[in-house]
Amino acid sequence: MSTRTLVVALAVLGAAVGLGRPAWAQDADPATGWRIASAPHIDLWYHGLAVVEFRGFGPLALYDEFYPAEIRREKGGRAAPASELDQQANRFREAFSGDSTFEFLHFLPLYFAAADRESMLGALRALAENVARPAIPSAAAQFGANATSIVISELEKRQLVAQFANALDDEWRLFYAADRDRRRAAREARLAALQERWDRVFEPALTPYLRSARLDRGVILVSPALGQEGRIFRGDLENRTDNLVAVGLRPAGSRPDAELHAAVRELCFPLVRQAIDASGIEFADRFEGERVSSQAAVVCGATLLDRFAPSVALDYRRNYVIGGDEADPGTVTEAFAAAHGLDSRLDTALRSVVDSIE
Repeated sequence: MSTRTLVVALAVLGAAVGLGRPAWAQDADPATGWRIASAPHIDLWYHGLAVVEFRGFGPLALYDEFYPAEIRREKGGRAAPASELDQQANRFREAFSGDSTFEFLHFLPLYFAAADRESMLGALRALAENVARPAIPSAAAQFGANATSIVISELEKRQLVAQFANALDDEWRLFYAADRDRRRAAREARLAALQERWDRVFEPALTPYLRSARLDRGVILVSPALGQEGRIFRGDLENRTDNLVAVGLRPAGSRPDAELHAAVRELCFPLVRQAIDASGIEFADRFEGERVSSQAAVVCGATLLDRFAPSVALDYRRNYVIGGDEADPGTVTEAFAAAHGLDSRLDTALRSVVDSIE
């Protein structure tokens, strides 16, 4: 089972519990579509995995490759004391990288979207303290605790995750809380600009697909540690608002819509699964499956925008082509096709499922 398939299976299994409405999203209008937001506990989790350099799977980077060095420079410039996260980084990286069970950690905070930092980290400690009857600190953390307990069932592995949670708490206290607050104004300005573009350009154009995929509403989480490979969580399919996408917050000077391009790619994964099933392609192992699915999602985003939002399709391609900013449109299109070519059976199936959207 691929990591993304596992995420879908856990979402279905946990649908009866439900994510609930995140505390940090209470001010969002539930009647509107997708909200662009940032959540402190999710940012902290991905910050931690990026700092320990747990790289994970797939051809695209799960975390911004420049992020760990940037954080080290920031800590050095502010004379921040070494946290438990800093001191234990090598140990966490080696342990997480050595067992495929821990690939779930790349998705774990999305299951705690309704929680906050204290309840998420407290739930992870509780799972390690009592395997049979963990004392989950809040109802908001129950969904995440249930999902985590299914995947990480062994006590020793839960204890390692609890130790990581303790290290994140220390990181928050010694550095991250203040650093995140220092970046507040720039972050809020970027989120507001992205929301305006999404509301005006992307969402109206993509509405036919979003409705057909039951992705009418949700939250696009923008987190600075994430790389080009984002995350998508589809909750209860009967709840058309219970959806999350997580993408990287790009630094100043990046393409204006870079985060939205990444969100479109993530929203394509339901189409990619349909196309793979229809193509009849079988993968040698889950690693090949992850690689092909990742490439297909990049191509799917371009194909989806070609049909529903052609005015932004070229910029999307530029985002996935090295040196695309300087190249003319024809060169960008050719370079994109060369970099992200698919098996002809999958390419045909993908175009067919996009064309079938009404």
